[in-house]
Amino acid sequence: MYDLKYKVKLNKTKVMKKQIHLIFMALALVFISHGAFSQVLVSDIPTATADLSAMLDVQSTSKGFLFPRMSLADRTVLSGNNPPTSMIIWQTDNTPGLYYNTGTAGVPVWVKLTDANTPAGYWTQTGSDIYYNTGNVGVGITNPTSGLHVDGTARITGALQLDNGASAGYVLTTDASGNATWQDVNTNVTNDDDWTVSGNDIYNSNSGNVGVGNSSPGADLDVTGSIWSSDSIYVTGRTASIFINGETSYEPTIRFSYEDNSEFKLHINTPATNPYLSVTSDLYEDMWRINQWGTVRHDYFGSATAGYILNSSAAHPAMMIFNDNGDATSFAYGLQVSLDNTSLTTQVGIGAFVEGDASGVYGQNTNYGSYGHVGTDSQGIYGQHGATANRGGIGSSSSGVWGEADATGHSGRLGLDGSAGSDWGVYGDDGAATDPNFGGIGTLNYGAYGQYNSEDFWGALGASNCGVLGSLGGGGQDLEDGDYAIIGEGIWEATESGGGYSGTQSIGGVKGYNGVGVAYSFGVAGYTVANNNRTGGVLGYIAFDEWGALGYLANNSTSYGVYARGGTGSGNGKSSTEPSVNIGIGTFGDLFGAHIDGNIYGLYASGNDYGIYAHGDVYRTGADVHLQMDNAGQNNVMYTLVSTEMTVQTYGVGQLINGKSNVNFDNAFAGVVSSGEPIVVTITPIGKSEGVYLEQVDGNGFSVAENNDGKSNVQFSWIAIGKRAGFENMSLPQDVIASDYNDKLQRGLSQDTDPNDQAEGLYYQNGRLYNGQVLQPRTSSDAGIQPAKKLEAFKEENKNALRKAPAEKIKDQKKTDQDIIKK
Repeated sequence: MYDLKYKVKLNKTKVMKKQIHLIFMALALVFISHGAFSQVLVSDIPTATADLSAMLDVQSTSKGFLFPRMSLADRTVLSGNNPPTSMIIWQTDNTPGLYYNTGTAGVPVWVKLTDANTPAGYWTQTGSDIYYNTGNVGVGITNPTSGLHVDGTARITGALQLDNGASAGYVLTTDASGNATWQDVNTNVTNDDDWTVSGNDIYNSNSGNVGVGNSSPGADLDVTGSIWSSDSIYVTGRTASIFINGETSYEPTIRFSYEDNSEFKLHINTPATNPYLSVTSDLYEDMWRINQWGTVRHDYFGSATAGYILNSSAAHPAMMIFNDNGDATSFAYGLQVSLDNTSLTTQVGIGAFVEGDASGVYGQNTNYGSYGHVGTDSQGIYGQHGATANRGGIGSSSSGVWGEADATGHSGRLGLDGSAGSDWGVYGDDGAATDPNFGGIGTLNYGAYGQYNSEDFWGALGASNCGVLGSLGGGGQDLEDGDYAIIGEGIWEATESGGGYSGTQSIGGVKGYNGVGVAYSFGVAGYTVANNNRTGGVLGYIAFDEWGALGYLANNSTSYGVYARGGTGSGNGKSSTEPSVNIGIGTFGDLFGAHIDGNIYGLYASGNDYGIYAHGDVYRTGADVHLQMDNAGQNNVMYTLVSTEMTVQTYGVGQLINGKSNVNFDNAFAGVVSSGEPIVVTITPIGKSEGVYLEQVDGNGFSVAENNDGKSNVQFSWIAIGKRAGFENMSLPQDVIASDYNDKLQRGLSQDTDPNDQAEGLYYQNGRLYNGQVLQPRTSSDAGIQPAKKLEAFKEENKNALRKAPAEKIKDQKKTDQDIIKK
């Protein structure tokens, strides 16, 4: 049957009271008529039609809808007339606003509609504050017993202030019931039987010994175990001795540390079998050893300085060596130089020549032609190998040490005093007459430096602003494909494999690691001054022609933060006959797979088979707009039909034959429409008929018949709408459909290009999305990576300490200093 829809159109001209009375009488007839007269349209729009779902539809483009207006006193009178639940009025005084009855007709409860800026319920607003003072407030509990009663964990960001009894220096203590008060620690800490408090100090006042780690101390302080002191340990008394007694299988040890870094220890090594006193560093064991008979052994493990440094300011020899064994039957020397070659014609073990420009000491092996000088006019030591003529010296006018290979000209220097700005700790070159390849350690500007002069390529370690520096030269470059300032060669064996993505598990060619991540710090960074297209900051490339760049200027002069191409060659494209298996960008995240935020446009996606494929539900807050190009080449704007239910629809054209027709739904519709929910079918005859009605509708189709047993053979159009199978009771995540979800995202996601953007952060836990930082701190999987240790420059020992005279003279000194000097 058909519903009759009545329209009441109000003309803009003035209507006489009698006409208005007639209109209201007509309306009354409408409302008391048959139930089919179910809709009323009030409109000043001539072409307006009532919405099918509305009992009363008021439409206007120039006027509004007024609710009944009354004062609070009028509303009180209205309450006595049993107003029904949901009645709505506009109150004009005493907090004006829109009120509705949430109670019953007999006991009306008028509630004002509020917004997010107006507190509701039990809270009272005063200025920008709210308060509640008529009882206790419970959080996590329904029967609070205090002003604020929290059942669970309470978190306070900021200071916790308890005013009652507080004073500077007091501590917070509790009684057996958990009640906390402030207490003065100085007046509430009492002495016990053994220790006495004196100001900030305590001392032991008994007459016996104190044991730590044992119950029967044998000294004033008897410690079983280790003693660690971050300051001094003072021992006073008549003997002022420290006794260290190691137990069986343990070495008595004194360890020396600086800033919690152990450096040296003094200990008795192998005390049970062959005891000796050992001085050991944390780098090397047993540098000095003294046994019980006085034998001293020193092992030197260094390479940059001398094993022994002896300074003396006395007018005597810096060192005197005596062998006073009067019973020796063979040889007894203070210093012995042995020459085993008896065929020498000139036997010179040690020679001294100090006349004129001669050398202080000269040595020569005449069999091989090798010779050397000590103390020449141009250097401290000079030596040359006879067969190869390779030569070198120590203490020249320009360097501390130098050496040269005669055959190739390769040379090197230690402590080179070069031209201004070209001083070197270590220097070496390939001996080429012009533009040699050269390098060194310890320059004015770098820790290490090397240069390949045929291309003017150079690199350095330890610059003022970086650890590693590489350069492909300055102006006049002639570069080839594959030239880089720094190249790290990593894996060459296919059998090798890393263990994961962390710094301690991955392997490769170049690695950058920050032990602490601070603002604007990066493990690896690449920067390019984008003067030309097809250039970027960092390039990643796989041998199968997949590449991506960070910071990229494309050939159309468009700048990209990230630009990637999967399987398209090294910039030359890919054949259409090759299989497509590569992906340009892959992102994975436990909260979001990707965050894309553009100031103008958000995302442009293009593909031959599809532009965007979403596996899962799709949510949007804006319009779903379709652009359809017409035959004239112009885009027509179309919008997706939306619904409050998850529906599916189909349509078609049928044919009445003798007033009857059966229509089968297409398989696509029948396969997805819900069989447990009604399917709404709308039929429109195409041509004159008695009207039609539905005889039967199910998930496979419907039957239609003509009214009054008509026998028409006209066509009809039809539309069928039903709920989508499996989505009859659609359950959506509440935080996503909440009105504040988009606001959460805007507050939580960061725009780091703006230094003033302080986003709150986002995290998802227990089925909800929160603004804020992650509650549990992340733990790094790179705990095995330790910070690199900076090397210290060599510091000469205290000269004054080395110059101190021995406590006693050397016994039985038979020769004076002057005699030894003359000899």
